[in-house]
Amino acid sequence: MLVTGAAGMVGGFVVQLATSLGAHFVAGVQRRDVEEAGQLGAEMTVDTGGELEGTVRGEWPEGVDACIDTVGLAADGVACVRDGGAFVTSVPMRYPARRGRSLRRPCRCNRTLTRLPCSWIGPRPAS
Repeated sequence: MLVTGAAGMVGGFVVQLATSLGAHFVAGVQRRDVEEAGQLGAEMTVDTGGELEGTVRGEWPEGVDACIDTVGLAADGVACVRDGGAFVTSVPMRYPARRGRSLRRPCRCNRTLTRLPCSWIGPRPAS
């Protein structure tokens, strides 16, 4: 899984949650935030300011299983996801085109998560 903005407030929370659950992920951060992401629990980071797709696919040629995009990278994040994978964003106005990839069917909701608008991929959450 790729978590963009992994040193920020929302991305940092995702990193801490993923770490506590034992999930395997890569933290997408700007170069200046590598140390902060490491302190939050990231074992591996990639620079979101460079060639993100090339860097991610260099390590995972088929792409990552999922991308949680907390900074609005949109199409750049989708490009890193394997065919059939999932893309979730906390920046719904930046929901990207699929760029020829078969992602799980998006399901938008009007719910808020910690007061941030969200877009859900997969089943609609229980009320």
